[in-house]
Amino acid sequence: MNLRGEHQGIKWIGFDRERPGRRKERILKYSLVAGEWRQITAPKEVTSEAKFRAWVLSELQRIVETGEQPKRVVGGPTVADLADRWLEIRKADPQVSGATYRDDKSAFDSQIIPRWGAVPVASLHGKRHDLRAWVRELATKVSPSRCRNVVSTFRKFLDSCHLEGWVIMRVNPLESREVRSALPKLEKNRDVVTLSQPVVQALIECEQVELRRAVRYAVAACTGAGDGELAGARVSDVLDLDGSYPRLQVNKAFKLRTKDGKSGRGRAELGKPKNDYRRRAIPLNECARAALKQWLEDGWELWVGRQPSPTDPLFPNAQGAFSRPDFAEYLRKDLELAGQPTADPEGRPYDFRALRRTFSTLLAAADVDRETRERLMGQRSGKVNTEHYTAVVPAKLFDAVRRLPLVWNRCAPSESIGTAR
Repeated sequence: MNLRGEHQGIKWIGFDRERPGRRKERILKYSLVAGEWRQITAPKEVTSEAKFRAWVLSELQRIVETGEQPKRVVGGPTVADLADRWLEIRKADPQVSGATYRDDKSAFDSQIIPRWGAVPVASLHGKRHDLRAWVRELATKVSPSRCRNVVSTFRKFLDSCHLEGWVIMRVNPLESREVRSALPKLEKNRDVVTLSQPVVQALIECEQVELRRAVRYAVAACTGAGDGELAGARVSDVLDLDGSYPRLQVNKAFKLRTKDGKSGRGRAELGKPKNDYRRRAIPLNECARAALKQWLEDGWELWVGRQPSPTDPLFPNAQGAFSRPDFAEYLRKDLELAGQPTADPEGRPYDFRALRRTFSTLLAAADVDRETRERLMGQRSGKVNTEHYTAVVPAKLFDAVRRLPLVWNRCAPSESIGTAR
């Protein structure tokens, strides 16, 4: 018998070996890299060529799944050696947001490098149980979501090490059942802070709350748009306001930080939304439509001192430029003005993100199904066929937002629209 072939990049040959005084043996030799061969003797039960072929395929598949490495690459570059190179690639990738890059770097600096920095990347395939123990230990030090994010960052790093050709790694050990089963489960409704409908209603109709902020609160609670998405919207992104299908087009986001780690409100910049799913058209219910209509017809001009143009920011500063002030602080101050609590019953302070979560909660309370809620909020959904929404908004989504129990009751603005700039 003399056979040869290739399975998932592993070259192999099979042959019979006969030695005096011993039974005939069937031998499998395989090569993970050019110039290096290893061999295995088939069990004595493998007597026919057909059984040998079946056994060869099962052995080669086992080798692939266990991530066996060529001897000559064990050692090689360590995790610390390749971490900076990978982070530079992430930093240069326009698809990776500044927040994601900083989270990746933080994961390496605080958790991955201290434990695995000196370990050769190629040797990690044989350390699945050590990795499992590390994940369990990490779960006792950080929150479940943080633990999962750190492991996800490490997993992406190992994938890149193989794809970039830095290290030969047929199987990512962090994808193994041993490691994945050790990941902590996320608690349902974790850290979800929402405002009740009466609190939101009192907030947006309180005459002591500046119109520009009340409109922003109403739009956030009725569309699920994030703070950065509203800060990055232009006047032209409000479509068909007087028509049958009014909507807000989300194309940009005003981000607070860049990948170089320099932060502060002065470092804000206009860029892409968080991901492609967040690039969407959000239908406007009557509350959001009426609030935006009042703002664009009267409030915007009173605030800036001139009429808005289509390219102007929807929610500008007093000079008519894009801005993103600290709306968490504004929200709590305005809740006080409206005579409402500034924290939930568990003592967690409200921030602007709570309005986005409130949108989802109110939709759920109105019996809007999960798929529709995810589509409106720009979240990935396994049940959604299209990746994101552009100018076309299905009637089903309009029906969903019309169920929201919020009403715009503000009077027309006066000249004293506010002093905080």
